[in-house]
Amino acid sequence: MSGIPQVLAFGGTDSSGGSGLSADQRAVRDGGGYLFGIVTAVTAQGPAGVASVIPISAEGVRDQAEAILKEGLRPDAIKCGMLVNAAVVSTVADIIAEYSLSNLVLDPVILSTSGRCLLDGEGIKMLKQRLLPLTTLVTPNIPEAEWLTGVQIRKEDDMHQVISILMKHGVQAVLLKGGHATGDEVMDILYDGTGFQRYLHRRLPGNPRGTGCTLASAVSVRLAGGMEMATAVFQSLDYMQQVISTAADIGGVTVLT
Repeated sequence: MSGIPQVLAFGGTDSSGGSGLSADQRAVRDGGGYLFGIVTAVTAQGPAGVASVIPISAEGVRDQAEAILKEGLRPDAIKCGMLVNAAVVSTVADIIAEYSLSNLVLDPVILSTSGRCLLDGEGIKMLKQRLLPLTTLVTPNIPEAEWLTGVQIRKEDDMHQVISILMKHGVQAVLLKGGHATGDEVMDILYDGTGFQRYLHRRLPGNPRGTGCTLASAVSVRLAGGMEMATAVFQSLDYMQQVISTAADIGGVTVLT
């Protein structure tokens, strides 16, 4: 597997195949990489959204990761999606620190598109306390950023304020996604420690499942391949425009293919 960018992803399964580790797998494959998938939860999902969530124990998460890491494999990047609760968040933070893993891209999955809570209150606290300081890039959408900071986002200045708060938690870079705002044009903002960079793009129709997972994994595989942060982010945002424009309805679920 030498020369192939390798990503270790922590996330949930999706029985509809649209989000979670299924989306991670597609994005990493499209980026020319290989994915090691660690299951944090099993979700039952259909056209109406998330019906139920069955968490994997923290011990089960550790066992999966160590089956790979204890054999000497060292992924080039880490991607975290759905982490369910404080125990799993803490375990993932421990694993990253113990094995000196780098290039962590954190997609802070708090709510599903259908509104179901996917990370409890104690999990959010633990994420801010333990995981953000280990994070290379955090990729919240507007509702997630509001949950993490307590700041309501109504204008671009609010986005800058939220990014500044997240940076104070020790992250190296923030990509704040503007897709939940209104208007025909979407503005995403990257702050990489040196300045704010805006990415403006046309709002595409539809609301496919798994866009957050896909974007974070697309960035992860590019960082795993040695790409510089801003280039990895902006190439991944271009990739998202391509895959969203070709999303398909499969069994009543709009998914990226």
